[in-house]
Amino acid sequence: MTALLCFTQLEGRTSVSWVPVLLNLGAHVLMYYYYFLATFNIKVWWKKSITVLQISQFVIDLAVIYFCLYTHMAFQKGGYTFGPCSGGEFAAYFGAGLLSSYLLLFVEFFVKAYTKPAANASKKIASKSL
Repeated sequence: MTALLCFTQLEGRTSVSWVPVLLNLGAHVLMYYYYFLATFNIKVWWKKSITVLQISQFVIDLAVIYFCLYTHMAFQKGGYTFGPCSGGEFAAYFGAGLLSSYLLLFVEFFVKAYTKPAANASKKIASKSL
């Protein structure tokens, strides 16, 4: 899906695509550095922070993308705008939809990986004390 996303953004000539590309690049550099350390069994304290960074990246990406999508549509309809954001509408909607789904997937991963075990451990302790 990401390859298709890149294709649609290049083909649609979206002006905002540099924001997700740069933020994604930064997040992936840190993520792959973590994987590099993990191959040598080096434990790091910031593993959870990588997921938080990726979620934050998608929130920022989507804020910028939805702003540009609004601006593009408002400019076409003569509404209040900061000027046109260039790019095809299909590319804009596809990118916004796909990145929204990525955000939901990362939030779901975060909940499953970092919050459920703690909640289950609390339930086990509570049930043992009864």
